[in-house]
Amino acid sequence: MNIIIFGYGTAGKYYSKILLKKKEINKIFIVDKIKQNIISKKITQINYKEFVNNKIKFSHAMICTPSGEHFKYAYACIKKNIHTLVEKPFVLKLEEAKKLIKISKERKIKCWTALQNRYNKAIIKLKKKVNLLGPKKISLV
Repeated sequence: MNIIIFGYGTAGKYYSKILLKKKEINKIFIVDKIKQNIISKKITQINYKEFVNNKIKFSHAMICTPSGEHFKYAYACIKKNIHTLVEKPFVLKLEEAKKLIKISKERKIKCWTALQNRYNKAIIKLKKKVNLLGPKKISLV
């Protein structure tokens, strides 16, 4: 399967490192306005115009751009029938969220947002308990 990641900052790089470990992934395409140093032969940078005009079939997309661009990229992906993960915040306007939900339901495409557990009280409590077990600090996030 081919994956496309919009935005190759901290979150985009994090996801790409995880995806590179998956055997099912053929290629990862990066769309970023800045020319990136690519860390793997499995990763290729393209521009947005190439994404729109390209005949490559993508199974999933990850939107890791600045918040104001989430709707544009998520909408484009869903219109191309690509399952789409959007970093938080999902979008900036309620109307945009409703539009993405509506079109994803119509096309039977999954569209969801990533929610981090870094500040989840249960995770913080678990982390403190685990760190009490030994001299090595364990990071769960």
